[in-house]
Amino acid sequence: MTKKITPKERKEATARLKLHHEDTFKKLNLEDPAYIPKMAYVPAELSGLHIGFFTSELEGGVDVYTEKVSRYMESEDPSRTLYKWKYNPHFKSEYASEAITGGSIRHFIPLDELEIVDMSQYDVEKISTTFLDVELNKEVTQEGQYWLEKIAKALERIAIKLENTDKL
Repeated sequence: MTKKITPKERKEATARLKLHHEDTFKKLNLEDPAYIPKMAYVPAELSGLHIGFFTSELEGGVDVYTEKVSRYMESEDPSRTLYKWKYNPHFKSEYASEAITGGSIRHFIPLDELEIVDMSQYDVEKISTTFLDVELNKEVTQEGQYWLEKIAKALERIAIKLENTDKL
């Protein structure tokens, strides 16, 4: 793709990219999070990677989720890292910005200030809760059942490996 992406294409690409993170958003109990994939680059006169957001994208009073994409809205990260900008009501005065054609203002958020959404800790907490529910004879949620099945399969694979090791 060499031509400029249209607003319609950007909207379609955003929806497609957001689908990849749907499970993460569900686990975080986020129904319709602000998800705005953006390019990461080093703006003139700044150092380090930044992501530029327009004022309208940051003034909604909510956290914003993003991932690094190309100018053609293609993911640039094979691991599809999801980032979170925690809402900051002082963003206009705390981040470098530039006025662009049409009167909009772009605010540059340093990439290293964005929080990486790491679900591994969430998963550990869910597994722990599931084991506690089993121990207390409480009803196990559907997600808890999912984790118990994954653990059971992993234990089966470990047992097979141990059995094969004993034969050596």
